[in-house]
Amino acid sequence: VVKIYDEKSDQLVYGLRVKSEKFRPKVFEDSTYRIVVGDPDRNVWKISKGESIQESEDSVLKVQFP
Repeated sequence: VVKIYDEKSDQLVYGLRVKSEKFRPKVFEDSTYRIVVGDPDRNVWKISKGESIQESEDSVLKVQFP
């Protein structure tokens, strides 16, 4: 599961259950986001705050789980 929160408003932009190992989140404006990635079945979550995601950017955030 990938959840994207807008840090300005602290609102959930969207959440998706992703099957692949790579995912490019679609954002609707250049802003700062909190990205929450996890497995709700195992209750394992990783949180990355202050991510500057831009519509045209190809940056990579790597998240690994045990």
